[in-house]
Amino acid sequence: MRLDDYIEDNSSLPDTYSRLKYNKKKGINEGVSNNVNVIVLTNRRDEASDNKLFRTAKRIEEICSSKKIKCYTVFAENAHIIRNDDETRTIHNAGDNKGFEIDSDKTVAIIRGSVSRYMSTLDLVSQIEKANICCINSRNTIETCSDKYRTVLRLADSAIPSPKTSLVQDIETLEYSFDVVGSNFPVIVKTLTGSKGVGVFYAESWKSLKSVLQAIWKINEDEELLLQQYIESEYDLRVHILGNEVVASMKRHVLKNDFRSNFSLGSKVESIKISKELADIAIRSAKIVGAQWAGVDIMLDKKGNPYIIEINSSPGTEGIEKATKKNIVEMVIDYAIDKDNWVKTAFECGFRETVEIVGVGERVAKFDTGNASLCVMHSNEYTIDEKKKIVKWTNNGKTYTNDYKTIKDVHVGGLRDYTEERPVIELDVIFDGVVYKEIDFALDDRTGRSEILLNRKFMRKSCVMVNPSKVFVVTTKPEEIKKKK
Repeated sequence: MRLDDYIEDNSSLPDTYSRLKYNKKKGINEGVSNNVNVIVLTNRRDEASDNKLFRTAKRIEEICSSKKIKCYTVFAENAHIIRNDDETRTIHNAGDNKGFEIDSDKTVAIIRGSVSRYMSTLDLVSQIEKANICCINSRNTIETCSDKYRTVLRLADSAIPSPKTSLVQDIETLEYSFDVVGSNFPVIVKTLTGSKGVGVFYAESWKSLKSVLQAIWKINEDEELLLQQYIESEYDLRVHILGNEVVASMKRHVLKNDFRSNFSLGSKVESIKISKELADIAIRSAKIVGAQWAGVDIMLDKKGNPYIIEINSSPGTEGIEKATKKNIVEMVIDYAIDKDNWVKTAFECGFRETVEIVGVGERVAKFDTGNASLCVMHSNEYTIDEKKKIVKWTNNGKTYTNDYKTIKDVHVGGLRDYTEERPVIELDVIFDGVVYKEIDFALDDRTGRSEILLNRKFMRKSCVMVNPSKVFVVTTKPEEIKKKK
């Protein structure tokens, strides 16, 4: 296949941003929630100054301000989260006692690449994820993209083409690694982590290859290195993926007297429309690492064969905006504040866990993945007062009184095969230290069965993945149950 076959100047690809129709009268995007706050996790560009931001973080601040979206920039290297007495959470920069409230229903986080430098700042991302905040992108995605070898392995598992790659353990195993990548010079040496072309080296002979490795290991003997097949081309393609769609793409020309093509190093860039085949490869690559927003780098060899060179979970925006004249940062913000796009990090739990029903006490609940209806609460018996709109119900010998929302006709299948009326009440549930208010429960006599059934809606709200082979993964059995056993 010819190289030009992959480039279609007149191709028409779906554009996430074009679907967000701007309403000039209201000043908002149709279908996009305007009641969402944004936090941006980044690091200080210059530790000597409190005000200097990286370019994209600064643009997010400016655009949020113009759209009247509350935005808080978090300098992740010294920020912290506080859980307040009223169960709200606030995130604080150093010296900011007031902080900024983060709410799973009202807050989205945009994570910039500088956060991946330190484990401590990645741990802050995990705290935000544990608070059920949507992060663009997740810690898992960030770590996968930051580790070039892990990225290559993920691509290989899904049969997506990337250059032949081998880990370099030491000089003694260098010849084996060289054979793995094709036994041909030149080759590329990469540090396992790095961005913007930093940590990437070119070797055209055994002498230069060994000298590069020895120089790196002299500086840091523990540095992990990759040996990679060299793909000869005059340019590569940077494709921005947002929400599983291509929103922009550009050609980056290889620098003169260099082999790299990074805009940050001075590469010439220009807008380009890519073929559906290349778009599909880029979209699949982003999905494989779980990225909602990604910059996928593609190189084509002289025969026109594509190779995924890298996936960036925090792509720069200056070069792509210059090349395409598109406001990429605004696209990302509009995408991020649309709750329909939110993907939250789910955590493992057992199919039985302990929850606390506020006012009732600790109970063992079953996470019923087949339940798309209501949560269910055990009641030995209940009486309904339709005039007062209240229901009196008993549980473990105690009587409770609640307003009821509705009376639901429930069809009981199987051998019983009848329909009965069940009142629906609201109860507050505490699970894994988080309060979930006003959860709808239908009352039912569940003697001899699990006292509480939690439905799929609650699982989405609490952001859990149920492991059907485990119990009490994140909680412990109530003491009274332990004593009975």
